[in-house]
Amino acid sequence: MSRAASGTVSNPAPTANPGAASSPAPAVEGLPIQVMPERETTLSSQANARVSRLPFRVGDDVPAGAVVVAFDCAELQAKRDSLLAEQAAANDTHLTKLRLQALNAAGQLEVSLAAAAVNKAVANVRQIDVQVLGCRITAPFAGKVSRLRIKEQENVAANQALIDIVDVSRLKAQLFVPTSAAAQFRQGATIMARFPDVKGERRAKIFRVNPRIDGASQLLELEASFVGGTSGLTAGLVGSARPLAAETVTADPALVPVAAAPIQALSSKVKARHKTKSKTKPKSRTPHAKPASKPATVAAE
Repeated sequence: MSRAASGTVSNPAPTANPGAASSPAPAVEGLPIQVMPERETTLSSQANARVSRLPFRVGDDVPAGAVVVAFDCAELQAKRDSLLAEQAAANDTHLTKLRLQALNAAGQLEVSLAAAAVNKAVANVRQIDVQVLGCRITAPFAGKVSRLRIKEQENVAANQALIDIVDVSRLKAQLFVPTSAAAQFRQGATIMARFPDVKGERRAKIFRVNPRIDGASQLLELEASFVGGTSGLTAGLVGSARPLAAETVTADPALVPVAAAPIQALSSKVKARHKTKSKTKPKSRTPHAKPASKPATVAAE
């Protein structure tokens, strides 16, 4: 009541306008990010065999096409020799049937069966050749050995994992963001990453976004490429990431002259118009000075 009597009116508290633009999402800080190799693979065996040689160890450089695991394939070689002998016998039988057919001593069915036996023997040799190729495991690309899962003179089974190779020449970043912050991590967006024991922040650009959100964790998988090199980074290193602020992007010096050019041109035009008007004002006042002297002449009469 005392405030009403004194004439002061309190301002009402502002109410939220449902039609107003929504405020930007809060900045996301400290998202886990991991350095990953662009290419990595786990090589496995194709058949049951015994490891005879492991020329590389963990951390060694492996050139592309180099033999990383060699098996003792004496049994396969013996089986291949046996199949080659069967192939030679089938060829001789087929040639004999052809000669007998020329003498009308063999029918067409016998010749066809002999030819089929030759084709079967050739297919068996090809099959064993594929198995013999598996006696040597070669590196599909150049990289480093990151893990050895076997030892020399060890018997391995078919499809057993043997060795891991990592291409350390090309590294990328992998991170998972919550769905509430997915709008700040679109494809082409820039992020800043910080890793322990690595000086400064690293800039990365998102180049791949998983089109599907994980149903259990409700996280979106992203992949980013580092800008400016990956010196000092190692595959498997974990750090924290944040999106690059919008004002940092617009403050790029390369964008300032482009945005300021229209404003400078407009200001120069306004100054030119102002100078033109100031020069023409004294000329417009001169004709109006004559009527002022007419009353003085009437008074003299």
